[in-house]
Amino acid sequence: MCIRDRYMSAWSVDALQIFMDGTRRNYTAISNKRKKDFATYRRVDVYWEMLSNEIKYENRAYVATRYTMTFYKKDGTSFSEAAEELYIMELQSNGRWLIIENYDYIDILE
Repeated sequence: MCIRDRYMSAWSVDALQIFMDGTRRNYTAISNKRKKDFATYRRVDVYWEMLSNEIKYENRAYVATRYTMTFYKKDGTSFSEAAEELYIMELQSNGRWLIIENYDYIDILE
């Protein structure tokens, strides 16, 4: 399984990615964006921290996270970013939790 397929296996096919500026991506747009991204980077280092996790209704989890990522491009350049995001995840009948909504680049603690 390729990296993008592994990445996308965490997402529901009905998932939405929502950005602070109101931009929205559905599953197909997320997959297409990651296909382009993964072709650009040689490596990505990630520090990820869960800030909170609350399960509601036995099948829905609200997971707040903070991360720092350093992207290493194939041309040798690199850049870093740090952000907070919220995942809303849903328990599937097969026992897996999948992302149904992702609020990216938000200020969770404000």
